[in-house]
Amino acid sequence: MSWEKLTKLYLREQADDRIYSRGRSYFLEDKVTIIRRTDESIEARVVGNSIYQVTISIEADGYQFDCSCPCDFFCKHMVAVGLKVDASHASKGGPAITPQRAQVRRLPGWEKFVRVVEKPIEDIDQAWQPVFHLELNRNHWTFLVEKAFLRKDRQLGRRSRLKINDIGTDNLILNQKERFVLSYVFAHENHGFGGLNMKYLYTKHVAIRHSLGADCGFLFNLLDESHLYLEKDGHGAIPLKRSETIASIRFKTSVEGRDVVCRPFLIWGDIEEPIDPKHFILTKNPVWILRDTTLIKLQGASNADMLLPFTEPRYILRVPQNEFPSFLQRVATNTDFAKSIDLDDELEIVQINDTPTARLYLHEVDSELQITLKYAYDNLEVSANRNQDINFLTNASARKIIKLIRHTEDEQKMQSLLQHSGAATADYSVFKVDQARAVEWLHLQAPELMAAGFELYGESELKDFRIRRSAPTIHTEVSSSIDWFDLRVSFDFDGILVSLAALKKAVREGKQFITLSDGSTALIPEDLQRKFRQLFLLGDVTDEAIRLSRYHITLIDTLAEIADQRLADKDYLRFISKLRNFQGIEQQTVPETLNGTLRPYQYAGYNWLLFLQEHNFGGFLADDMGLGKTIQAIAILLREKSKNVEEPNLIVAPSSVVFNWSHELQKFAPSLRIFLQIGQNRPRSVAEFKKYDIVLTTYGTLRRDIGFMKDYVYNYAILDESQNIKNPNSQTAKAARIIKSRHRLVLTGTPIENNTLELWSQMSFLNPGILGTQRQFQENFAAPIEKTGSTAAAELLQKLIYPYILRRTKEQVASELPPKTESVCYTNMTDAQAKFYHYWKDYYRATILQELDKKGIDKARFTVLEGLMRLRQIACHPMLVEPETTRDSGKFNALTEQLEEIIAEGHKVLVFSQFVKMLTIMRKKLDESGISYSYLDGRTRDRAKKVNDFQSDENIKVFLISLRAGGVGLNLTAADYVIHFDPWWNPAVEVQATDRAHRIGQDKHVFVYKYITEGTVEEKVLQLQQKKRQLVDQLISTDRAFFKQLTRDDIRTLFD
Repeated sequence: MSWEKLTKLYLREQADDRIYSRGRSYFLEDKVTIIRRTDESIEARVVGNSIYQVTISIEADGYQFDCSCPCDFFCKHMVAVGLKVDASHASKGGPAITPQRAQVRRLPGWEKFVRVVEKPIEDIDQAWQPVFHLELNRNHWTFLVEKAFLRKDRQLGRRSRLKINDIGTDNLILNQKERFVLSYVFAHENHGFGGLNMKYLYTKHVAIRHSLGADCGFLFNLLDESHLYLEKDGHGAIPLKRSETIASIRFKTSVEGRDVVCRPFLIWGDIEEPIDPKHFILTKNPVWILRDTTLIKLQGASNADMLLPFTEPRYILRVPQNEFPSFLQRVATNTDFAKSIDLDDELEIVQINDTPTARLYLHEVDSELQITLKYAYDNLEVSANRNQDINFLTNASARKIIKLIRHTEDEQKMQSLLQHSGAATADYSVFKVDQARAVEWLHLQAPELMAAGFELYGESELKDFRIRRSAPTIHTEVSSSIDWFDLRVSFDFDGILVSLAALKKAVREGKQFITLSDGSTALIPEDLQRKFRQLFLLGDVTDEAIRLSRYHITLIDTLAEIADQRLADKDYLRFISKLRNFQGIEQQTVPETLNGTLRPYQYAGYNWLLFLQEHNFGGFLADDMGLGKTIQAIAILLREKSKNVEEPNLIVAPSSVVFNWSHELQKFAPSLRIFLQIGQNRPRSVAEFKKYDIVLTTYGTLRRDIGFMKDYVYNYAILDESQNIKNPNSQTAKAARIIKSRHRLVLTGTPIENNTLELWSQMSFLNPGILGTQRQFQENFAAPIEKTGSTAAAELLQKLIYPYILRRTKEQVASELPPKTESVCYTNMTDAQAKFYHYWKDYYRATILQELDKKGIDKARFTVLEGLMRLRQIACHPMLVEPETTRDSGKFNALTEQLEEIIAEGHKVLVFSQFVKMLTIMRKKLDESGISYSYLDGRTRDRAKKVNDFQSDENIKVFLISLRAGGVGLNLTAADYVIHFDPWWNPAVEVQATDRAHRIGQDKHVFVYKYITEGTVEEKVLQLQQKKRQLVDQLISTDRAFFKQLTRDDIRTLFD
C-alpha cells in the first residue's frame, strides 16, 4: 500500500460528515504542518485548541492513524492531515492544491451559526479515566496505574501514562477516593522493585510492587467504584469483578492417624473450598483474596499471614494429637483463628461458657498499691490482658481440650469499673493506685467493687497500706450541769482505742480515715463524721469529753442513739424524755385582762412562746412588720402577772418607739404597772423596779446603766427591734448579753440585715452557746456561708435555729388579716428637740393667752394658727424652723428605722407629709443611704412617669409624696405600707391619701401608720379631734370647722 490511496474518498469513509467538515476546515485554514514523511509513516502537527501530534503509518491491512487528542475515534485532526497528504499527491500531476487555491464551498448562514455555537467534539466526548491493573506472581503482585478511554463494553480504548500533573485537570475524571489512591501511588512509585524499575520506566504505567498479604487492604476498599483489570500474558487487560458477597474463613480439623490436620476453607456464598494455590492472598487489614478474576473480601479476618502458607503447593498443617492442646492454646491468642476453628468430633473437648468473676490480687510495689486483674470462669483463671473471645486451655493431664468462651463485654465492664474506682492501667491487666490514695481506695472503692461482684485477694498481706474494716464500738456517758452537758465518748476499732482529740483533728481536717496506734487505718463512718462534726463545731473538746450547751441536747441524743453502750444522769434522762414524748404545742388560755383579741396566727405565736418558756428556751419572734409582735408579747406578760410572778419584766426598745410601747401597754394591758427608765432624771439604781410589772428602757439607757441593771434578775428580758444588738462587739450587745433573766425574747421583722454574724449576736442573747463562740460561729458558719456559699453550713445553721425562730409573712397569714390595718405610732422627742419645742411652746402660750384676754378668741386666731404651725413643725423636725440647726428629731429617727425594716422585708411604702421641706430632709437621708425612691410634690410635672416608675420598678421601694399634691388622683397599688409622717387637721385628707394604696386593684393587705410625737401639739390635736367627733365616719370635715369648734379651754390645752 502507498500514500496515493490516502484520498478524500478514503477519508470520507473513515469519518462522518461533521468530523470530515471540521477536518477540512482545519486543512483550509492552513493549520496542518508535515513534520516528517517516509515511505512507512508520516508525522504531522495540527494547531487547534492546543497542538496535537498526528501519526499515520502504513500497515499490511491499511493505514494506522494515531492522534494525541483525547478522542477515541477517527478525529478531525486525522482528516486534516489526510487532506494535506492527498493535496501533495495532486500537486505532482497539476497545480498544487493549497488552502488558498482550494475550492471552498460557501457555507449557508445557518451552518455558520451552528459552527459558532456547536460544542467542539473533544469537549462533548469522554475524557481520560484512571485505570488500575494487577500483575500476579507467586510471591508478590504489582499494582499498575494508567489513564485510558473506556468503551461501553469496559474494554480499554486509547491508553496513556498518567502523570501527577493530570490530577486536578478537566481532562481526567476522578472521584475523591481515587485521588487518595493516586496520591498514595505517586508517593510510593517504584516501591518494592529493589531499585530503579526498568520494566515500567518507559511504559504507560506507574507501578508499585507488594508482597502477598501486604498491609494495604485499604486500596481495594477505596477502589469500590473504579476500573480494575488483571494483566495476563497473552490475554491483555481482563476486567476484574468485586464480589458483593463478603466471605469468611473456617479452619477445619480432622484426625488422620496420630495427627490432627488443620485446613482453612473459604466460605463464599454457596461455595466452600479449601485455600490452595489458586487463591491469591493479596492484602491484610482487611484480607482481600483474588479468585480467578474476582476480588473477595474476608469478614472477621485481618491477618493474612495465617492463610499464606496454604497457598503454597503441597502444604499441609499437621500437629501430633498429643501436642494439639498446646498448639491450640498458643494459636488461640490469634482472635481470628480462635473464632474460626471447627474441631473434629473425635477430639475430647470440654466447653465452658460461664459468667466471669473479676479477681483482684493486691501487692505493694514501689510505694504504690498494685492490682492484678484476672477473670475466673468456673475456677479457671485467665489473664485480663488477653483481649480475645475464646481461649483454649489444657487440663493437668494435657489430654482434654478446654474451650473457654470469654464474655468480653462483661470483662470490659469490669475493667471500666476498676478504672472508674481510681486505678490506672496501661494494659488493662495490671492497675496501680498511688500512695496518697491507696488507703482511700481500699476503704471506699474496694468495698464498692466487692459489692459489684469483685473478689479481693492479698489484703491481709499488705504492710504499708494496712486497714481495718470493722466499725468502731462507741460508748457515751452524759452528765448534766445548769447550762450545759458534758458528753464523754470512747470508741475503739478491734480493741484499739482512739482519743476524742484525735477524732476531732481528723474530722476538722476533713479526713475520712484515722491512723490507729498499730499503724493501720480505720474508716470513720460518714454518719459518725457528720454527727461529730456538728458536736465539734459547737462544743468545747477535751481528750475524752465535749461540753455542750443544753440547747444541743438533740445533737447529743442523735449520737447516743448509735452508741453501743449509753450512760446518762437523771437530769439528762428526764429532759430528753420530755422532748421525746412531745405531742405538740398545747393550747393555752389568753388572759382575760388582755384588752384586745388575738388573731389566730397571733394566738399560735402566743402558745409557741409559752412552749419555749416551759422548756427554758429563748424565743425569736420575727413576724413581718404590722402583724402584731407587740400584742403577742404583751399577752405573755399579762399571763405572767396572772401567775403572780414577782420579778418585773424588762423591755428594751429604740428610743424612737419606747413611747409607742408605753401607749400599747396602756391600750392592751392597762393592769400592768409601767416604770420608764429613761431621761436625764431617771434613777441610777434598781430600787424602784420591784414595785412595777414592766421596766421600759432604751438601748442607750441600758448601755449607760448596765453597771447596776445587770445585777437585777428580771422575769422576762425582751428586746424590741433586736437588730440594735446585731454587732456582737458593740457595748450595747455586750450589755444585753449580761442581763440576768428567767426568760428571754427578741422581736424584729429583720433578723439579718447584712451578715450572718448579726444572727449569732441575737441568738447568743436568747440562748447562749447555741451557736458556739463567736470565733466558732465565724469559722464554721459565717465564712463558709458568705464566702463559699456552703449549703451544708447553711442547712446546719438553719437546723440549729429553726426551733427558736417564728416568722410569719403577710402573705402567709393573709386570710386572717383585714384589708387595712391602721395604727398610731407614738414617738418621743430627742432632748435637744424637746428643749427647743418647750421654748417656743412657752413663748406662744404666753402671747396667745394675753391676746385672748385683750382681743378675744376670734381676733387671736392668726396668732393661734401661727403658734400651732410652728410647734407642729418642731414636732416633725427642728430643721423646718431653723434649717441650719444640728438638732435631730425623734420622729425622723423612728421613720428611718421603720423604712429600713420595710425595705428589708421587700415591701413598698408611701410616705406623706404636708411639709415639702420635710420631704426634702427625707430625700437627703435616702440619698445618703443609697435607697431608690420616687418623689412628687406640687411642682412635679411628669406625675404619670413618677407613678409608673414606682408601680413597675422593683428597685424603687419608697414614694415621698406631698399630702396636698398627691393625696388624690393617683393609683399606687404597688405599695402595701402607708406612713403619715405628720397629722393633718382634716382626717378626711389623710383617708384620701391612704386610698392611693388601699383601692380597687390592691391584692395585698395595707398597713397604715400615723406618726404622733408624744407630748406635743400633735398628740393634743388628735385628742381634740376624738373629743369633737360628731359623726362616726367623719372626724372633722374641714380645717375651718376645726377652729370654729375650739374653745378658750381647748386653746389653753393645746399650749400646755
